[in-house]
Amino acid sequence: WLGSEVTLAQILANRGRYSVGLSGKWHCGRSHLPQPGFGYWFSTGRTLPPHRGEHRYRFQDHILALSGFSSHILTQRALTFLRKRNPRRPFLLVVGHTGTHSPWKDQPERWSRAYKDATFRDLPEDSPYAFGLPAGEALSVSPDQQRNALIQYFAAVSDLDQQVGILIDELDLQGILDDTVIIYTSDHGLNCGQHGLWGKGNAT
Repeated sequence: WLGSEVTLAQILANRGRYSVGLSGKWHCGRSHLPQPGFGYWFSTGRTLPPHRGEHRYRFQDHILALSGFSSHILTQRALTFLRKRNPRRPFLLVVGHTGTHSPWKDQPERWSRAYKDATFRDLPEDSPYAFGLPAGEALSVSPDQQRNALIQYFAAVSDLDQQVGILIDELDLQGILDDTVIIYTSDHGLNCGQHGLWGKGNAT
């Protein structure tokens, strides 16, 4: 249904001056193929990568089997775009990280260890709604499993914060940070036990 839409990537690329790249999740259909407007295409493909492990990424028209933390791989590929682009041309770079998506596990040990003694007092201890848990993101409501999920989610947020910082540092190193607009956004919210619900949307 997006086939007839003109994206920002196409608009900027059609102006003939912009370098346009993507590193990460596309999530607008046919993500296994480079989309119009993007001269640099490194996508997670049709399925999300595990937070840690091997995954078949799509680089331009090729498949690359890479192993490691997906958030770190996506950041490194974004850095590749920033470093190899024509510095005399303006650019658009879309970075689609997936680290905070379920399942909430396999985050870097340094971050999960940082939250092992956290109280999470800022999150209410609500009773689960009678509607049940979200399909595909079902989580036992046992206190131990909820706590482990929170540790992993907070670890993912901290890791993502570091990855964004790495990209900002690169912009600063290139001397273009003050000339770059950075838009940080998400395609949905997430419940981490609020109202007894886990997962994205209304979790029902």
